[in-house]
Amino acid sequence: FDVYLKRNIDLILDGTPGSTVAPNGNDFYTKPSVENTGSIENTGFDITLNTINVDRKIAGLPFQWGTDINFSMVRNKVIDLNNGGEIAGRFYAKSAQRYICISREGDAPGLFYGYKTDGVIQNTAQLNEKTRATGTRVGDLNFVDVDGNGTIDENDMTIIGDPNPDFTFGLGNSLTLGNPKTNGVWSLSIFFSGSYGNDVFNLLRMSLDGMDEAGLNYSKDVLDYAVVKTNEDGTQYVENAGTDMPRPTTEAGQNCTVVSDRYVEDGSFLRLQNVALSYTFPTKWTEKMHLSNLKLSANVQNVYTFTSYTGYNPEVACTSPIQQGVDFASYPSPRMFVFGLSLDF
Repeated sequence: FDVYLKRNIDLILDGTPGSTVAPNGNDFYTKPSVENTGSIENTGFDITLNTINVDRKIAGLPFQWGTDINFSMVRNKVIDLNNGGEIAGRFYAKSAQRYICISREGDAPGLFYGYKTDGVIQNTAQLNEKTRATGTRVGDLNFVDVDGNGTIDENDMTIIGDPNPDFTFGLGNSLTLGNPKTNGVWSLSIFFSGSYGNDVFNLLRMSLDGMDEAGLNYSKDVLDYAVVKTNEDGTQYVENAGTDMPRPTTEAGQNCTVVSDRYVEDGSFLRLQNVALSYTFPTKWTEKMHLSNLKLSANVQNVYTFTSYTGYNPEVACTSPIQQGVDFASYPSPRMFVFGLSLDF
């Protein structure tokens, strides 16, 4: 059992990009400089537990069952930033720098920052309820007026997700049965790993839903885009009212090209990481073959992942403390089958 409090100072990080953007605005950002720009505090604890649950004979053969458990909980907090108490993380998509993550003094690092959404604008009446960006139409995403002033603008950008997990864990079980001299020994080990409470920003899905450029690949989900019809009085409505996919548009900074909670997903997962089975031949056999040991083994890695995340892999690599949990076509984890034969003379 370990408890820790650690402070990292003078971190080398990118500074904040030169501008932010409201819907229907320019989503290119000034490249930030690299700075020694602050400190982060890590507090948490780790628990490791190893147990022998059963150690007895079954049908005259020695049997043992052991369990290994690890559990980790950590809370990260930005203590100090030198450039106004705020710094942005950035990722690239379609040649634009997407301002997705933000780190602020007093908060966890790398929180997702953008607009909240409430489905698709269904009709002209709903469109006119708020003052919206120029060019907004029926069928566009309905961005939430967070500050309640009746206008949708950059002041409505807020924290929309947290890539930091509540806790991570691992659970392993190992079973052995047999007598190494007379019957040989069967061994089976199973290991699970997991994470709970972390969000993932699915930037790949955002790109595939974009519909803002011709000649690119898009997700099949865009086929259910909002179909806008016009009434005799000139007002408009979405014909397929149940859809959450906005209308296609090539207008910059609109709909699926804007960072929003539409692409924040639960990244919690439980992964059957490894299953290994082996048989060690009894010494009464190996001695006749002039071997000191003979073992057959089979191993499967990355067996199955239980998760609600729609991307390839919820376990997204972290590129820096302020840029984590953003999935832009992360390479899928391979499932590996390994078979082995071990001989010792």
